[in-house]
Amino acid sequence: MKNAAQLLSSHLALLLPTRSGVPYYRVEEFLPARSADEILDDLLARREEFCCLTGPRNFLRLPSPLEQVPRFSEKLSETLPVIERRFGLDLSRPLFELYVHAYNDGTFFGKHPDNHGGANWRRRVSCVYYLHQRPRRFDGGTLLIYDSKGRSFPVESIHNSIVFFPSSLIHEVLPIRCASGRFEDSRFAINVWVC
Repeated sequence: MKNAAQLLSSHLALLLPTRSGVPYYRVEEFLPARSADEILDDLLARREEFCCLTGPRNFLRLPSPLEQVPRFSEKLSETLPVIERRFGLDLSRPLFELYVHAYNDGTFFGKHPDNHGGANWRRRVSCVYYLHQRPRRFDGGTLLIYDSKGRSFPVESIHNSIVFFPSSLIHEVLPIRCASGRFEDSRFAINVWVC
């Protein structure tokens, strides 16, 4: 188990100049494995609550925002100082929006920023926390994040990892291929917006 100094050191290691051109910050093994598995089990148990979205975002979504997820929300709050430094933002007194998406065969999310339209203008940082069965039973679903120059940066879906990026950046989720089509084989994402 890592102590606070080791965790901070591992986070800061990702901020070295060799990473400075990457418009995101990623943490693998974000939660203890057991906690990640418990969250995934909870999502699988809520299968009947998911509803289908259409258009440029044809995935499944829980219709209401998630309430705070204890272990996840605590870890998210602990990570915010690193995110503030990485993106040069003041995230004191943050508000969080959490939604769950499930991507299965043929689903995708077209290019978009997260801070456009309605009350979304308040969003400053977007993050995606990935969950899925192991071994992974789908292909695709890569998150492409575009920097301000239009260059794309692919982020693969890795169970129990999280990626943070400025909400103003254009991004998309490429199509998923899932031969079984089974809900439990989906690529799950807890999407968080920090306002």
